[in-house]
Amino acid sequence: MVLMANRYILPAAYRYQGQVAQSVSAVKAAGSNAKEAKKGLDQMVALTEECKVRVDKLQALLEHEGGDADKHAKYFRDKVVPAMASLRETGDSLEAVVPHDLWPLPTYREMLFVR
Repeated sequence: MVLMANRYILPAAYRYQGQVAQSVSAVKAAGSNAKEAKKGLDQMVALTEECKVRVDKLQALLEHEGGDADKHAKYFRDKVVPAMASLRETGDSLEAVVPHDLWPLPTYREMLFVR
């Protein structure tokens, strides 16, 4: 999951974030305020940052070492699985915002309704 987020989701989010930032900048340079576009950019930046924080948290949790298999399994149940769910939530939110042509993974729609 960390690999997927770092290799696919975050690069797509950063790419789209850059495109939106360029658009906002161009609109402002043309003399308009781009108020709503700036809100969209702020939302995109927040989602992307949240995703990166959650990826880093999951990576740190995965570095846990436990000698006792039972304690290690409980650690994964109590810490890693919830962190994975949290990261998935952010990834799902990004999937809904990043345009289809930039999204590198199959979407839920594509998986459910194969063309």
